[in-house]
Amino acid sequence: MDQNSLYLESPVSTILHSKAIKLGLPVAATFELTPRCNFNCKMCYIHSDESGQKEKELDCERWIEIAEHARDMGVLNILLTGGEPLLRLDFQRLYLSLSQMGFVISMNTNGSLINDELFEMFKEYPPFRVNISLYGGSEETYSDLCGTKKFKTVVSNIKRLKELGISVVLNSTITPYNGDDLENIEALSRELDCNIKTAPYMYPPMRKDSSCIGENTGRYSPKEAAKMRVMYDELHFGHDVFIKRCRSATEKIEKLRKIKINKEFTEGFPLFCRAGRSTFWIDWRGNMLPCGMFGNKGVSLNDHSVEEAWSIIREETKKIHLPVKCRTCAVSPICNICAAVALTETGRFDGVPEYVCEMTEETARLMKERLEKENGV
Repeated sequence: MDQNSLYLESPVSTILHSKAIKLGLPVAATFELTPRCNFNCKMCYIHSDESGQKEKELDCERWIEIAEHARDMGVLNILLTGGEPLLRLDFQRLYLSLSQMGFVISMNTNGSLINDELFEMFKEYPPFRVNISLYGGSEETYSDLCGTKKFKTVVSNIKRLKELGISVVLNSTITPYNGDDLENIEALSRELDCNIKTAPYMYPPMRKDSSCIGENTGRYSPKEAAKMRVMYDELHFGHDVFIKRCRSATEKIEKLRKIKINKEFTEGFPLFCRAGRSTFWIDWRGNMLPCGMFGNKGVSLNDHSVEEAWSIIREETKKIHLPVKCRTCAVSPICNICAAVALTETGRFDGVPEYVCEMTEETARLMKERLEKENGV
């Protein structure tokens, strides 16, 4: 049921990352330029109100220096993110420098700060993709969730990007503050002719407060999140495709439930994503991490070169294992567990994220129930 499965990358990129993992080389990097944001979303797990943070951010020259090292190491793709990266007054200078170095550049943004000057730059030096967070289908929803009425501005900027021929992907998080707006969000994505990725799951805000393990007051309860996940999937995929997905998932889960596991596992699966294996993340303070959600699990670039930090990150990543329970879990075919989820939910990479377990079990139950109703059972 992973929405991301609809938007598969090119075979070339898949092969590139596969070879990079075998060779121990990074081919993609994320530059987190700032934790600041002009929105104040109720469920956000990154945006920080820490005073003086602007002065603590890496300056443009340091980012350029890091990028040069990354290029020499083999990095081809860079994702610029935040917070809201367009709050940086030197964003244009950095973007142009990276573009002229030959990087394939993507960016995450809420879409509200793209002005005429930036459009002119994107016209001459277009990004590979712009990922825009779409929080609702009306000014009212934006005001309630984000604390600002920027809906019309965001939609207008999406249209202008599309007119320039720039690929736009919409990211929408389903929360109690915009759940009633699902139909409007889906309709708008179709009207704008943009792929959309949605998620009813929100990380605990450990990035903002390390004590917030397993807690996010801006998200649904596990069962409510499961309900919204299934509801949106039927809306997004349409009845026939949705029922096929329910049938496929239910059959896999029922088959796994019947399997008797005779072996006792002492260790969970190793990290299976690309974090720390073919990609790295550098936060706004200058720490390299395998993944941006790993909090303080990074290596300072004040104390190590980019190359040294990557070597350390690679070795530390090899030690990461997911919860042992995941090895024998019947609902694993529809579970979105990852190391970052386990860490933020439990404080450990191998901790069992009960919130996600409950959400996934409920999703499986609802899918089976929906399938039985379809079959007249």
